[in-house]
Amino acid sequence: MSSLSLPPVNLKHPQTLSSVDFQNATSAIAAKTMRSELNKMIHSLGPEVSEGQRKAFKNEMDNFYHMFTRYLADRSKGVELDWDKVKEPRPEQIIPYKKLAVCETTEILDKLAVLKLNGGLGTTMGCVGPKSAIEVRDGMTFLDLSVRQIE
Repeated sequence: MSSLSLPPVNLKHPQTLSSVDFQNATSAIAAKTMRSELNKMIHSLGPEVSEGQRKAFKNEMDNFYHMFTRYLADRSKGVELDWDKVKEPRPEQIIPYKKLAVCETTEILDKLAVLKLNGGLGTTMGCVGPKSAIEVRDGMTFLDLSVRQIE
């Protein structure tokens, strides 16, 4: 009996015109949505913000938008992020917690967003579904504890 050698299999599916069009459309929607949200942030600056600060903030948001659209374009071309080129923020860009001004009102909290990244052993330990919904103590889930911690 002779052994047959099979040609190598290319597991990467070639992109069709419709999938490229779909990626372009979703990237365009993401870019438009991001621009809209950044504009809302710029326009939400209160009267206590000086014209110079307002202009600097707008410039920062414009730079962020430029990087975001560049990321979307690279992603649609299949370009992967080179993590070796990602740099930490400069020391002057980081404000230590102890140097933050004390806020007398809670109105500013309406603009607060919290991004909590979790990862680790859930799947490895056989958990399925959202791990944040697992009850951990006194009827509270991981998500409940996170919200309570922030509050």
